[in-house]
Amino acid sequence: MVLLALAVLIALVSFPAACRQHRRPAVMIAGFSGVSILMLAVALGLEGHWELVVSTIGASLLVAAHWANRRLLCSD
Repeated sequence: MVLLALAVLIALVSFPAACRQHRRPAVMIAGFSGVSILMLAVALGLEGHWELVVSTIGASLLVAAHWANRRLLCSD
């Protein structure tokens, strides 16, 4: 739960700041979607197989958004 709170705080700061630089809101939307899915898994109290599936989807979206942010910011 503490790690998720930290991820949310970092996302709230980093994604809008990066979006202002590269002007691609789809990356920010993907990042916030990933964080939201992770929060949903915690809020629903998922366990076992469903926790793994939902957490993997959320984390994958978050990783993809970070990768796209990095690629876009380094290409400028």
